[in-house]
Amino acid sequence: MNQFNQIIRDKPASAEDLQLNPRAKGQKIQQWLDRELRRLILQGQIRGGEKLPSTRKLAQLWSIARGTVITVYEQLVAEGYLESRQGSGFYVVTGLTEDIDYVLGENSTRESQPERPDRNEINYKESPFPVQGDFTPKAFSPFQPDCDLFPRVLWGRIMSSLCRQADASIFRFGEAAGYRPLREAISQYLARSRGVKCSAEQVIITSGTQQSLQMISQILLREGDNVIVEDPLYRGARTIFSQAEFTLNPVPVDKDGLTIEKLHKIKTPKLIFTTPTNQCPLGVVLSLERRFQLLDYAQKNQAYIFEDDYDGEFRYTGQPLPALQGLDKNNRVIYAGTFNKTMYASLRLGYLVLPPELFNAALHYRATMDRFPPGLEQAAMSTFLQEGHYNRHLRRMRKVYAGRLKALQEAVASYLPELQIGTRATGLETLAWLPQGSDDRKVCEKLAEQGIRVQALKNFCLQQKLPPALVMGFAAITEKQIRQGIKTIARCL
Repeated sequence: MNQFNQIIRDKPASAEDLQLNPRAKGQKIQQWLDRELRRLILQGQIRGGEKLPSTRKLAQLWSIARGTVITVYEQLVAEGYLESRQGSGFYVVTGLTEDIDYVLGENSTRESQPERPDRNEINYKESPFPVQGDFTPKAFSPFQPDCDLFPRVLWGRIMSSLCRQADASIFRFGEAAGYRPLREAISQYLARSRGVKCSAEQVIITSGTQQSLQMISQILLREGDNVIVEDPLYRGARTIFSQAEFTLNPVPVDKDGLTIEKLHKIKTPKLIFTTPTNQCPLGVVLSLERRFQLLDYAQKNQAYIFEDDYDGEFRYTGQPLPALQGLDKNNRVIYAGTFNKTMYASLRLGYLVLPPELFNAALHYRATMDRFPPGLEQAAMSTFLQEGHYNRHLRRMRKVYAGRLKALQEAVASYLPELQIGTRATGLETLAWLPQGSDDRKVCEKLAEQGIRVQALKNFCLQQKLPPALVMGFAAITEKQIRQGIKTIARCL
């Protein structure tokens, strides 16, 4: 009986008996034949183990090129529908699924879907950043540079030159720490402009401050560890610390920055997160006296300070302030910077300057995350720095942004005097203080209906109760858009 069944299976299915549906108008022959053979196999009209008609016979019957039939057969072999037996022909593989609609794409989902897991079961956490939608800057989108003013032609020439002239090493696997010439250029730039003391051996290239903070949190902290944070706090930092279930210890910020006297109530802190040059979102500067006090506190408690040099390059009165890291004599400061705000947002290049004892741990964690940074972009950034283009670009953007901040202040004074614009010397956004009794969250919702993008100061506060205010960006929009946006806010309020 088994021998008889084998004879039946080896007998090829008749080409005339293959019930192929007519080809749809405009459908390519190869696509049509491929789809029809899959359908017949999955519906069981050609059973597992059966032999298909020869390529020549099928081509003759349906008046198609034999090469097309061969191509379709070989593709079905590659995908596991058929098997080729040398000297014998093509046979249907046994045990294929009968879920014909799903495989052929007739339905977007299966009829019987398993229940989706609860968000808690898949460790679901909301991101403070938008994950989809329109990312075009609007009045008054905070935390955004003006990418329209980036020197794209110059950048394109640098990238093109590297593609033509550089050796292939920048396209291969690279060092986890990043492209060495870029690390050297960064260390030299930081020494000149920010007073940072480091060598290239302390620099690791990252995708930006968010990744930098994620790395440091993972190598330094364990669940329940005490982390000192500013209040109000940068929302990206809050998300990272909260997701990992570290113990947040909010410390109020006043006109001179982090209030140091509050720190002494906190026992055994492992990490202190601060934005000393331009506090996010208040914009105040940590005073020199408090900088020394903070460094002394970190040394006595053997805690590390994560210095987020938030928009430190964009200071509109005088020179950029020196970094906290440059005052550190005990290797307690981890310094983080980014090119994503000073160059363009999608560049995704930042950097960490680490105390020597943390470098290897951070290096191996960085390699685990995504191996190494993109070589071509790093090489271009290195050239941009070394040839002086970066400093020229910063000087230009400081002038543009200073003009836009002035335009915002003048527009508010003219059309919306009930708002008070804070005195801002650094950054891409400022605070607009609302009249007492206002609800800044509800104001934001109302303005969003009119296409105005602002953020409520209340969303940044952990425990501190501050007067209502709007966080308003001015850098990514023109002076004309600024005036129009203020007029819209005036109508809404």
